Amino acid sequence: MNHLIDLNLSNNSIKDLKPLYNEENFKNLKYLNLSNNKAVDLLGIKIPNLQRLILNHNFIENLSGFEGHPKLQKLELVGNKINSTVQFISMP
Repeated sequence: MNHLIDLNLSNNSIKDLKPLYNEENFKNLKYLNLSNNKAVDLLGIKIPNLQRLILNHNFIENLSGFEGHPKLQKLELVGNKINSTVQFISMP
């Protein structure tokens, strides 16, 4: 999947984001839509060229462990239950 740029996995009941932990798996990915799934955190997501990450309507309560990405321009978290925005301070 090294040449994949746009990936839409919305509406799939995905809980486990571990395949996104290895930056070699999706090194050219720029757009990722995981809306309407069952993700609970962003811990470990490593996609070096990611520009847009959409995680609307999941079960995310905090962003601990997510440090952003150097090229990330848009992060959507509508419809989650985020209880703190402290992690946004340290994002690039």
